[in-house]
Amino acid sequence: MYVYPLPEISLHEIGWLTLGIEFIWVYAASVLLVPVIALMRQRIGSKRAPFVVALLALATFGINCYIAATANEAAGIILWRKLMSAVTYLVAFIAAGEMRFVLEYHGNASDAQKSKIVLIGLIAATVALELLLSASSLYDALWKLSYKSTSVISFILAAASVAAAALHQPRHKVPAADKTIISLAAGTLAFYAVQSFTCNVWRPIFDNAIYTMATGIQTGTPRPAAAILLGILMSLCLALALLLVDIVRRAVVDAIKARMNG
Repeated sequence: MYVYPLPEISLHEIGWLTLGIEFIWVYAASVLLVPVIALMRQRIGSKRAPFVVALLALATFGINCYIAATANEAAGIILWRKLMSAVTYLVAFIAAGEMRFVLEYHGNASDAQKSKIVLIGLIAATVALELLLSASSLYDALWKLSYKSTSVISFILAAASVAAAALHQPRHKVPAADKTIISLAAGTLAFYAVQSFTCNVWRPIFDNAIYTMATGIQTGTPRPAAAILLGILMSLCLALALLLVDIVRRAVVDAIKARMNG
């Protein structure tokens, strides 16, 4: 409010603290529901739990696909998909927990190698699909398939990433890469909140630069491929900038804690 005033953030409004950061509230609710989820899993049993969770995920994404295929903005798709995003976050949270049990008891070194190959294949297939949809000018389909947590593609990639990470067996005690991933993962929630609050600052700049390059409105030569690369580069720069801020923040907090404890 005082360092860099943003139009959405004010003590007289609550939107930025509610639906403005809905992901954080859904995550908090999911964590609070863990004892209930654990009790339900105990009642279901370890053998049947993976199948129940799989059916729950399939049902959730079946609904998401139906909405994406049939609804439109006039019919309230934005509100409905916002609600389904919350449901899907919770289902993904449960699915990740169940994956942990399954992989812990049944995973091995051979599965670790296979999981990496599957992940690389899925990433390649995703890039190919999005390039195909983009080249065919099927932008609406591309948008619907990629919409927030309701995206089937995002869920599959996330599940494959979790599996590859869970089955990963480092050769050394704690590789530098693993330390880096752990450090960056700690700032995920903070990254979501900050990029959401500051979107009115960086989004117009990004949109204008990408649109200008993609359409060639100034040069007369459209360059869509260069626009995609520019978007990737700008997104990485934003992520890096916010993560560096979070690293500094954590260092300051740790120093204050150490001083208080000392």
